[in-house]
Amino acid sequence: MSEARNPAPAFPDDFDAEFPVGTGGNKAYFGRNVLRGLVDGIDDFIELRQPRWRQPRAVGPAMLASAMWIDDSGLIDKLDELSGASVVVTKQVRSPRQVERMQVLQDLNDGSPGLPVRAFD
Repeated sequence: MSEARNPAPAFPDDFDAEFPVGTGGNKAYFGRNVLRGLVDGIDDFIELRQPRWRQPRAVGPAMLASAMWIDDSGLIDKLDELSGASVVVTKQVRSPRQVERMQVLQDLNDGSPGLPVRAFD
C-alpha cells in the first residue's frame, strides 16, 4: 500500500505583499517576493532611477550586506553588475555538497573588485 503524498507546505498567495515606502517609488516587500524586490532594488540603484542616487560616488554603485547564504542566480548575477560588493555569508559550509554549492560565490569573489578603501570616508 503506497503512502499518500502530502503537498509541501506553502504560504498562501495573500501572504505576499508590496507596500510603498516614503517617496520616489521605494517599496517594501513581504512574503515570497522579498528576494525579487532586493534584486529589483539593486537594479534600480545601478540605473540611478532616483535623483538622490546621482551624487558623486567614489567607486560607483556598491553594496554592503550580510546573509545566511546566497544561492539565487538572479541575485548573484546582479551582484556581478555592481562596481563593488562586500557580502558576509554566515552559513557554515560542512559537507562536500555545500562546498560545491558555494563555488559559484567563490568564483564571483575571485572575479570581483571588492570595495576599495577609498569608498569609505
